[in-house]
Amino acid sequence: MAIKEIKVANEVQNKQLGRRELVLEVTNDGSTPSRAEIIDAVADRFNMKKADIMVIRVKQDYGEKRSSVLVHEYADGSAGKLAQAHIVARHEKKQKGDAAAEAKEPAKGAGAKEAAPKPAEKAEEKKEAGKGE
Repeated sequence: MAIKEIKVANEVQNKQLGRRELVLEVTNDGSTPSRAEIIDAVADRFNMKKADIMVIRVKQDYGEKRSSVLVHEYADGSAGKLAQAHIVARHEKKQKGDAAAEAKEPAKGAGAKEAAPKPAEKAEEKKEAGKGE
């Protein structure tokens, strides 16, 4: 999944909460981009720290390759303190999931274990065992 283009549709500076609120039009290939992909692309495009970015909403109409994304950029790493609890929970869940996926990848690469036999192979083994009797 690749994000092709990011355009700023609206930008609001919310000084009371110490954040910048961006409504973005994201053009992508295929399915709706994940929050992690959006954070990476926004951080690269706008030169922001990933820890300061919270993806609030991602909306993609059926069949379109364009998403409307609401992103908040918090100042001084206050994202976890000022953002709504359910948004912070989503963000942390994604970070834990990404870390767990990265931890599993080296274990798969070790190759010490043989691949489990496929169900079709198991069925063939049972048939052969039954013929010998």
